[in-house]
Amino acid sequence: MSGRIKFLDATDHMIQEENEPALPYIYDNPSAFDEECGTYGLKQYQLPHPQCPSMFVCQKNQMSAKLKQYSECYDAMNCAMAVGMTTKVEDEISLFIHQMIPHHQNAVNMAKTLLHSDKISCYDLTLETNDCLLNVLLVSIINSQNHQIQVMRGVLESKGLKEDYDCDVAVSGDFTSEDEKRAAAESEDYKLQTDDKPEVPVEPEDTREVSEDNTDSKPMSSEDMTAEENLDSSGSKTTASFLMSIVLCSISLVL
Repeated sequence: MSGRIKFLDATDHMIQEENEPALPYIYDNPSAFDEECGTYGLKQYQLPHPQCPSMFVCQKNQMSAKLKQYSECYDAMNCAMAVGMTTKVEDEISLFIHQMIPHHQNAVNMAKTLLHSDKISCYDLTLETNDCLLNVLLVSIINSQNHQIQVMRGVLESKGLKEDYDCDVAVSGDFTSEDEKRAAAESEDYKLQTDDKPEVPVEPEDTREVSEDNTDSKPMSSEDMTAEENLDSSGSKTTASFLMSIVLCSISLVL
């Protein structure tokens, strides 16, 4: 890494504004997506991606716009790790390194993205507040794992092993989570589709009381009621006659 040091005079103006001497190379400029995430090189791993599932962070449609954008950074960095960890094999050492470097790089990206957000508040790193302790931890992850990445790359080079030995593994199938499916079913688009369906006429509810034994019975007419009364009357008379005959028979037997 190289750069220029520019001195200021007593009035805080640059003594030399020209960018000299010229640098022997051009700095890589991060994409707009990486600038939002505080990372570099993740733009090409934005979802959807043919070698990654449809998401790594679920329920983004229930988040605020800011948290959703932050979560999309994690989707991209996790996709980059997944793509990087599909590798061919030279030997045991190279397999370990080829798998470990993307894993380390993902940790670095995650730490950078959280530091880039406005969620860590620490004005003095010597304080032992939760935010300050987390800030120190994030910086330590970036420094230590970047150093380990360089060590591992040096091992590959010294052993004459390939720097990268990636293989393309296409991801197929529906990887949508159940939460996302339920959320999609409740989305506005789904409601618009259901609104287009014709309404089914609803018959008015019959509020008339019916007996529990015969829920399908209809209201009886006056003629039906008269016939039923006559039937009950004749039935009562028949029953009385039958009982009387039994009594007479009993008396005759006794005599």
